[in-house]
Amino acid sequence: MKLVELIKNGIKIGGMHWNVEVVESDLYEGEKLGLTDYCNTHIFIRKTQSEDRMIETLLHELIHVALFHAGIDEHDESLINALSHNLLSLMRQNSELFDYIIHSSASSLFSSGKTES
Repeated sequence: MKLVELIKNGIKIGGMHWNVEVVESDLYEGEKLGLTDYCNTHIFIRKTQSEDRMIETLLHELIHVALFHAGIDEHDESLINALSHNLLSLMRQNSELFDYIIHSSASSLFSSGKTES
């Protein structure tokens, strides 16, 4: 699985290193596909999913982490589900745009000082 290889050394989010582990076992309540341990900066993804579903689950957990870093403690699961599904769709359907955003410096994105319509 390519995802497992990409995350084996963890992920940096908000200047912090987060370990990401793909696990065989159920995650606490059994139904969860992913789980974030904020105290130990650790994300768990259940292995019994397709790779495509694991990617969406990882994005779901990363949204939790982003909210955590923003100081937001209350997370609405239905909102996070909608965000993870739609952000993944947005990134996949506009991959050239996201590739440009990722590989451009912030100054080059906004350097002209002009706003375009």
